[in-house]
Amino acid sequence: MLVSTKTVRRRSWRIQDVVVRLRERGTDRVYGLPVPPIACWMGTSGRVELQLHDPSATVSREHAELVPVDINGGEVVWKVYDRESKNGLCCDGEQLRAFVLRPGLEVRLGSLRLLAESKELVELLSFTRRCLGWAADRQEDVDQAMQNLRDWAAQRTELILVGDGNLRSVLRRWHDFVIGADVPFTWCEPGTGTDAAAVVKEAATGTLCIDTTERQAEALAVVEHVHAMEHVARPQLVVCTPDPTSPVASLKAKLERPTVIQVPPLAMRSSELMDILQEYAWEIARAHGLSEPRVEAQDLEQLGRWPYRSLAEVADDVLRLVMLRTWGVRAGAARLGVSHGSLSPWAHNRGLKT
Repeated sequence: MLVSTKTVRRRSWRIQDVVVRLRERGTDRVYGLPVPPIACWMGTSGRVELQLHDPSATVSREHAELVPVDINGGEVVWKVYDRESKNGLCCDGEQLRAFVLRPGLEVRLGSLRLLAESKELVELLSFTRRCLGWAADRQEDVDQAMQNLRDWAAQRTELILVGDGNLRSVLRRWHDFVIGADVPFTWCEPGTGTDAAAVVKEAATGTLCIDTTERQAEALAVVEHVHAMEHVARPQLVVCTPDPTSPVASLKAKLERPTVIQVPPLAMRSSELMDILQEYAWEIARAHGLSEPRVEAQDLEQLGRWPYRSLAEVADDVLRLVMLRTWGVRAGAARLGVSHGSLSPWAHNRGLKT
């Protein structure tokens, strides 16, 4: 089965808004940049504007300076300068004396790793944490996934997405965040006689997601067809699988610079399920012009008892709940595009009152 979103813009890393903060990698420790923007120093001294937390003692007292620069007649960006520090300044692992901060860049002062984040990147971070987890021991995985998405969007890697259930909605959200909703997004579930050339043509130069749950030989044929093309004309590949070992192991060897993001099973995140439900409720409410989700805490608690297998199932149930509680059975079902005769049984099956 082939599901495509027809669009026109070519893929690239989309997030380019103004950097507003630096966050220590793998943590919630953030350093906000001055508003309004003024030049400021970073280091461990108590006299600098951005005093950094550095247990490793590799950051100088006055290590670097941040300077706002007016670009293209009005857009302010930040430029960071090394100020004769002992252990230097790096941008994405490359030692430099100065560089412009862009969303997603890793800034390293000594051994301290800081991530440059804009408002749009913080939104991406929030969604990625929803998918992968908020626990402290998950934050390095989250930041690695953010880096993987940036590399994938910039066409430096091909992506393997591992997780239970339907991964389409998760991947579509990541695609929209990092590449853009106006770039082609094609979901391919290889079936009998899948035409690799037709699949790749449909994807154009956007994102091509291949579900390898079944018919791995046909999935492999699609990958090989992509790799036979000139790089500039290819869609960007994502291989989706519920199993990180087999059969994707054989496909991984066929990918160019593959990188992996693994969505943990919801069964391992029972303590976070209520937070996941609440975040989806607020997101759906905003999407429908509501000031807040009109659902009761006991509704979400009741949904929290359901044995969900995937984030897609959670999102679908929360959508049904918001529609039901905001517009009632008939109007809510109409907004969902289902009959009211199906919405009520769903609610009763979940233990919800109608």
